[in-house]
Amino acid sequence: MEHAFLSWPARSRWHPFGTFFVGGVLLSVITASSDGIARTSESGAVAGHLRGMWPHEQMLPQVSIEVFYKTDCPHCLAFLSQSLLPLIEARLPGDRVQITLLPFLESGEPRSLLDCLSLPDCSAVLSHLCGLQSSLPPPAPADSLALLRGVRFATCKLAATFESSSDGAHNAEHCAREASLPWDEMYACLGEPRAQGGEQAFGILVTPEDYSTSVHRVVKRFQDAGYSKTIGMPWVFLNGQHLACGGASCTAFRTPHGDVAFGQPSSLLHLACSALRPRPAACLNITPQVQDTPAQTVRPTPECENCVADVGSLKFESQQQQLRHIKAVQIVLAVTVGAVIVGTLGRALGHCTCHRVVSNAEINME
Repeated sequence: MEHAFLSWPARSRWHPFGTFFVGGVLLSVITASSDGIARTSESGAVAGHLRGMWPHEQMLPQVSIEVFYKTDCPHCLAFLSQSLLPLIEARLPGDRVQITLLPFLESGEPRSLLDCLSLPDCSAVLSHLCGLQSSLPPPAPADSLALLRGVRFATCKLAATFESSSDGAHNAEHCAREASLPWDEMYACLGEPRAQGGEQAFGILVTPEDYSTSVHRVVKRFQDAGYSKTIGMPWVFLNGQHLACGGASCTAFRTPHGDVAFGQPSSLLHLACSALRPRPAACLNITPQVQDTPAQTVRPTPECENCVADVGSLKFESQQQQLRHIKAVQIVLAVTVGAVIVGTLGRALGHCTCHRVVSNAEINME
């Protein structure tokens, strides 16, 4: 955003008290506004802190599951359809289990909607965010109907991506109806051209609490842990612990130095249930065994080039960076307004002084 800076008025008279008074008032406004923003940021950060994997008995256990996927990743499709969707369909209690599901935009924050639509990965992310919009900002309760519909939409869109005759607008409408999402609301979000992305979808993408805050948190987690720049997708976390999951099963805790294998492969649903004390009714008959389910995927190539993401060059602004920019803009605006006020007062005082001098001169001439 460009700001026009006003110059200090030349030869203006000013009063020291007026300067200190105006400066003090403006500083108070800046401080109050900045403190309010900081309190909002701190409260959001506290609410987003993840609990330990195995909470103490006297504490009410809470499970946090985070899933980040790419819109052109067949491994992500397999995981969403065979692991995440069954977990959400199990209807675990939403006050004890919360889920974050977001598509990962590797190219970073676009400059504008047109810029986003010109990038294949960015335009693909917009439709997924529209499908998930009612479950945002994350996390969402595990028994949320909006989350269930959003996951069904994302799964359908991923499957359509690997079909040879893929048409974005048709697939979006088809997947919205498959997921029981109102098409009029989806179309309003998707917009034109070709129902690939509109202002509403772009607004979700650039709203920190809806998207970039969660993305930055997970990227920083990887960077702090010492991971390499490229990491296999999907990214799955259970109470902050990175899991190695594929298809219907999770097999290990993932670390920068290698995987720490479980005793046996387990479904994500079983892992979530194992972290709950006491177990809810939905978990009573859940066992570690992974049931074979029909795969709704296209077999990926062995390397699966699309199933990794680069976390070394993320270009989204963090919430802290945005707060610093807001504070800097506030200071610049305060100084600018102060200059205008002081300059105006100075000119007014100068005008009054000149008027008195002229008046005295006229009296003496008489």
